Amino acid sequence: MTDDALNAHNLNTDVVYLRRIGKERGFPPRLRRKIWTILLDCESEERPTAGVILPHQDEKQVLLDTNRSFTMALPHTIEESQIFGMKIDLQHLIAKVLRNQPWLHYYQGYHDIAQLFYLVMGNNAGPALESLSLFYLRDFMLSSLDPSMSMLRLVHQIVQVAEPEYAVQLHDVVPYYAIPVLLTWWTHSIESHDEACRMFDFLLSSEPVMIIYTIAAATLLRQVEVLKLDGDPDMIFLVLSRGIAGLNLEELLRYSTELYRSIKPHQLPYWKNLSIHSCLKTSSEAMLQDGKPVAGPQDEPLLLQTYAVRAKAHSLHFEAELKREKESAALETEKQKQRKNKQEKMSGTEVKKLSLLALGIGFLAVGIAWFVQHRDPP
Repeated sequence: MTDDALNAHNLNTDVVYLRRIGKERGFPPRLRRKIWTILLDCESEERPTAGVILPHQDEKQVLLDTNRSFTMALPHTIEESQIFGMKIDLQHLIAKVLRNQPWLHYYQGYHDIAQLFYLVMGNNAGPALESLSLFYLRDFMLSSLDPSMSMLRLVHQIVQVAEPEYAVQLHDVVPYYAIPVLLTWWTHSIESHDEACRMFDFLLSSEPVMIIYTIAAATLLRQVEVLKLDGDPDMIFLVLSRGIAGLNLEELLRYSTELYRSIKPHQLPYWKNLSIHSCLKTSSEAMLQDGKPVAGPQDEPLLLQTYAVRAKAHSLHFEAELKREKESAALETEKQKQRKNKQEKMSGTEVKKLSLLALGIGFLAVGIAWFVQHRDPP
C-alpha cells in the first residue's frame, strides 16, 4: 500500500494494520504525528488545565538536561537560532507531564525521548508523551532505577536461547552496557533524525518488551566482533556499548521481530521475577501469553481511566520492595557494625591484658635484677 493509500485508509479503526506498517517500514513523516497519537490512544492536542498544578520535585534536573538538548537527531530544517526557544518548549513539555503525573520520577535520558516527540509533534506532544510514560516508560520513572536494571537480565537469556555458544562469551559481562539504549530508546546513539523516528515507529508499533529484543538483536549482531576478543570482559563490554554504530537499522529491526516471534518473553526464566505491574507485563499480548484475562474493547474507556491508578500501584509496589530491601540491608549493616565493635572491644581487652602482663613481667625483671644486685655475697 502506498503512502497515499495509507493516508486514505481509515487510520482510527485499523490499529493492527498501522502496527504492521510501523514494524515493517515505518510511517510517512507527514502522517507520523497523527499515527503516533492513534497508537498511544491519546488526545491529539493539550486539554486546558483546571486549577493550579504544583511544580514537580524533579524540575531542576529537567532544566539542567534540557539545556544540553538538541545536539543530535535534528531535522535539517532546524536552524541554530531556533534552538534556544526549543529548549524552553521542551522543558515546559516535560514539566507538564510530570505535573500531571506527580508520582512519576524524571530520569536522565527521558529528555532525549521527549525531544524526539517534540520535534515530531510540536507543542501538542504532551498527551502522547504522557501516554508513552504510562504505557511504556513507567518502569524507568520510579524512585529507583533498580527494577529497570533487573529487566536487562532478559537480554542475555534471549541470547542464550538464540546462540548458546556465543552466550558463554558473555557470562562475565553484566548487561549494563545497554542502560543508555534502554533508557533513551536508542536516541543516545542515533544521529539521524529519520532513523530515530524509524526506531520510534517500530517501538510504538510493538509490545513494550520489544526494546529488550532490540538490545538482544544488537548484541547478537555483534557476535563476530565479540568472538575476536578472546573472552576479555572489559573489551566485550566496550564493543557492546557502541549502540547503533556500525549496525544496519533495518536489519536490526527485522532481527528483533524474528527473535520476538521465536522466543516469547514468558519462556525466559527471569520473566516470572518481573513485577506483575511492570509495563512489560501489562500490555494485552503479554497478559495473554501469561494466561491472564484481557478486557475487551467495550472495557477500554474504563481501563484508560484507571491506568494511572494501576501505574501508581506499580510504583508503590516497587518502592515498598525497595524499602524492605534497604531495611534488611541496614539491619545487616548494623549487625556487622555490632560484630566489629565487639571484636574491637575484645581486641582492646586482649591488648589491655597483654599490656598488664608485659608490665608485670617488667616489674618482675626489675625485682630480680635488684635482688641479684643487693643480695649478700657468699
